[in-house]
Amino acid sequence: MAEPQTVKLDQCAPYEPGEFVIDDIKAVEIKASALVPGIMNVVGVGFVYIPQTKVDGSKHVVIKTFGLNDNKAGNVTPVTDLLLDFKDGHYEARVAVPEPFRVEQDFQMTVKLEPDKHGVDGGFLRVLFFYDYEQPC
Repeated sequence: MAEPQTVKLDQCAPYEPGEFVIDDIKAVEIKASALVPGIMNVVGVGFVYIPQTKVDGSKHVVIKTFGLNDNKAGNVTPVTDLLLDFKDGHYEARVAVPEPFRVEQDFQMTVKLEPDKHGVDGGFLRVLFFYDYEQPC
């Protein structure tokens, strides 16, 4: 069995396949279409949540699940229970995925967010893919 590789995301190229429009952060699951230009081997995933109204960082936001459905690659859920850090008026986090996965062109993303009891409603959740050797065409 191969040893898992240590991935340094700051040495990987980022790509933003799409974003979620957040109407209600307490919604069960939110879906969004996304696109990569060709084939991409994703080694890490990042998120930037920009709230609709200014917050002071007293809230917390967790990505309970993030998954995608690719017609050729199948279903993947690379991120669960990821706490986003507050920084400069928005929330962000990035994480290397334990099993890198391949995406091809257009696909569907799903996300489930978990706010604290006070919640943060509205805004946008941007998704970043960090990829290594299979560059977009």
